[in-house]
Amino acid sequence: MSDDTIKIMIIDDHPIVRKGLHLVIKAQGDMEVIGEAGSVREGITIVQEKKPDLIILDLTLPDCSGIEFIKKIKQLSPQVKILVLTIHEEEDYIQKVLLEGANGYLLKKAADDELILAIRAIMRGEMVVDSSMTKKLWQRYLQPAEKTQKSKAKDMLSKRQKEILILVARGFTDKQIAEKIHVSVKTVESHKARIKEKLDIVHRSEFVEYALEHNLLDLHG
Repeated sequence: MSDDTIKIMIIDDHPIVRKGLHLVIKAQGDMEVIGEAGSVREGITIVQEKKPDLIILDLTLPDCSGIEFIKKIKQLSPQVKILVLTIHEEEDYIQKVLLEGANGYLLKKAADDELILAIRAIMRGEMVVDSSMTKKLWQRYLQPAEKTQKSKAKDMLSKRQKEILILVARGFTDKQIAEKIHVSVKTVESHKARIKEKLDIVHRSEFVEYALEHNLLDLHG
């Protein structure tokens, strides 16, 4: 396995699903499945041991919800990417997983090539939502709304602050943002403090919610 190989872990309580995903991923020369789990407890242990780049996660697990797993993993390993692969088509599920820090949401009926494209997009730092769900998201979050105080505040953000806001919403850590835009971590922290002050937000989930509401995220799918 080379340094460029995307290390992937699969968490799903159905062995046949895990096997199918394994075969699809194995066909890619630059991807490798380094671990599988059928429960949250098992998954957390393997994530800490194997340190994957990306986790493919089912939301319905026997010992805990996938949403709770996302919370725990983002606390333990904030840099790991998470692609939710599920049967749930309700917008509420998408909102919850994105606010908790997931990087993508794909339905299990998606084609194999859609899965691979989603993995590659997420590893490039993009956010991915199943193409069948983007219209619903647009109607719920992204349609132009009446100007609010926060909308006006967005216009007060500098170009750099908008860039950092989007990267925070996508799940990048302060260190990763600093490396990506070629500034110091302290500079990133300073910009984040100004963003929080201007928009009256505190948590990363609020960065995501704000970015969705103001059409600042590209939802590829």
